[in-house]
Amino acid sequence: EFRGCHSVTPMDTSLKVPVTALKFSGKALIAGEGPFVKLFDVQKGDLQCRQLVLPGRRIRGFSLASTDHAGNRLLALFGQNDMRIAELADNGKHLHVIGEVVQFPDWILDAQWLHDSSESIAASDHSCETISAPAFIAVATAHNQVTLWNWEDQRAAVLIKCEVHCILYSFRFHGFQSESLWAAAGTVFHDILLWPVSATEIKAKTAARLQGHEGVIFSIQFSSSGDMLCSASDDRSIRLWNIASILRDRKSTETVQLSVPMSILYGHTARVWDARFIANHIISVGEDATCRVWDPALDRNCIHTFTGHKGRSIWSLAVNETDQIIVRDDTAFLCGTFFVVFGCRQQEVETPAYDCGL
Repeated sequence: EFRGCHSVTPMDTSLKVPVTALKFSGKALIAGEGPFVKLFDVQKGDLQCRQLVLPGRRIRGFSLASTDHAGNRLLALFGQNDMRIAELADNGKHLHVIGEVVQFPDWILDAQWLHDSSESIAASDHSCETISAPAFIAVATAHNQVTLWNWEDQRAAVLIKCEVHCILYSFRFHGFQSESLWAAAGTVFHDILLWPVSATEIKAKTAARLQGHEGVIFSIQFSSSGDMLCSASDDRSIRLWNIASILRDRKSTETVQLSVPMSILYGHTARVWDARFIANHIISVGEDATCRVWDPALDRNCIHTFTGHKGRSIWSLAVNETDQIIVRDDTAFLCGTFFVVFGCRQQEVETPAYDCGL
């Protein structure tokens, strides 16, 4: 069931920049708005913190490490070729910047904190007392390379290159350990390359090539299990791929050619910027300023469309599967068992019922 609840809109209409990055941390929402990070209490809609973090840049993404014993979380944030580390404290009420801005030689597309095996097991069991801070961040850049970055020493430990050296439009990591980390790269040639990231192999072989999109790929997302992958493209489609057998075999020397997806989802009338898994569904946002909910198992895949944005695009999307609300920056809706927030340009929203500062 989908029904309206209340409005959520900006409190600072003088800053006319899009919300380009969103991330949940428990009951807190982290938003990237130009060079600023904003922290919100999503239950009350209150702005907790606003801080300049990446001067002269537009924040494009966040990566959160596991919670430590004090309830704080390390946060990597990036935009263009800059990255900075911060600490999310007091359950998302405060942000403490750690160190200076680090500049990479290429544009950063994704980042992932890496834990050793014991830390990852502890994280899955919610045993926060046994988790120490990770030493490395995997940083993906726009020519299909991954740097394992020692954030404490501020140095690159390993540079890993995929055998296919090309320009990328999108990238996504899957995994939290260096020995089981996977990369999915959306190329300028409309393909998706899957390759295993290993600190012991500085030139990685391509495990699979996923073909079929007729435009560049703007977003790639793994399911939580890693068995499936969804891709969103310039061709207005979302494609769902079964990659379970590929990810089970990291040592294969053959490149799998996959051209038939599980599902092709059409419904957006313009480019699709992002798509995410939510339980058995997919939610997507795009240039047509709509958010669509899909059930790939049905012949009529699109089961609901949210409209109301006045701008040209919904630029960013975040999901939290533990709650029961979809929230966008002008309206909130009940929808199954998950929590979604997505952003648009500040000047294109109306007076709120209560103010969340997006």
